[in-house]
Amino acid sequence: IPLEVRASHEDEAGTMIEEEMTMENTKVVRGIAFEDKITRITIHWDKKENMRVSKVFTTLAEHNIDVDIIIQGITGLGHGNLSFTIKTKALLETLAVLEEHQETLQYAKLESEQNLAKVSIVGSGMVSNPASQPTCLKR
Repeated sequence: IPLEVRASHEDEAGTMIEEEMTMENTKVVRGIAFEDKITRITIHWDKKENMRVSKVFTTLAEHNIDVDIIIQGITGLGHGNLSFTIKTKALLETLAVLEEHQETLQYAKLESEQNLAKVSIVGSGMVSNPASQPTCLKR
């Protein structure tokens, strides 16, 4: 069904939204975004029951620290970990905040890996393509 999007207070033509163009289906990649100076922080817990994932992100948000790619894991031994990326310029502040709240967050160990870059590939044909996921690359 064609749809016209336009301003309600003006009597001018708007933008028509119609059926999908075949051109979109033929190009898997429509754009690439790159960001460097990225750091990955990993928080380790000895027991998955001690993981305080929501408290980690609440604490970081209270200190205006932006996080990006988030990965949570649990090992076969029952240990838990949480990794996320930040801009490298926020590393010292982020570590200080996490260390200050270590007792509340109940983690066993912190690790960080610097000199990473993030590459994101965008395209309508990427829905079923695993390469569409953001990736951290070591520089």
